[in-house]
Amino acid sequence: MDKHPMSISVARSPEGRVACMSIAGDVDLVDPVDVDVAQRQLVGMSCDILYVDLASVTFGGSGLIHYLYNMSEQLPDVPITLCGSSAITRQVLEIAGLDRLAAMCDTLPQDWASAKTPPALDRRLVVDRATPVRPQPAT
Repeated sequence: MDKHPMSISVARSPEGRVACMSIAGDVDLVDPVDVDVAQRQLVGMSCDILYVDLASVTFGGSGLIHYLYNMSEQLPDVPITLCGSSAITRQVLEIAGLDRLAAMCDTLPQDWASAKTPPALDRRLVVDRATPVRPQPAT
């Protein structure tokens, strides 16, 4: 039985231009139910700016990496900002190269819904988002 089941929720600004996806719990995505929940959140997702709040992730490993790469592929023109990850999760994301696909910040901005430009553009952290390249399994 899972101690920290995964959950994903999406909130949008009143105009729908900015979205905030909150991911919580153990993001292992081995359980078919978790995979289904994750895929349903991506279907039909559209916005101009996306924040992903990772502050409530209790475990984020390869499942989280896979999910964030899928999100980046499904929203190729949307600037993504990963917010609030723990130190170990942030390190895993950086090792996997997700810091080249998305900006990273320590906390979710309180005014995320009224953002005009994503933090990556405000601070010029990311000049051009890299094309997602899936990590290949070891042979």
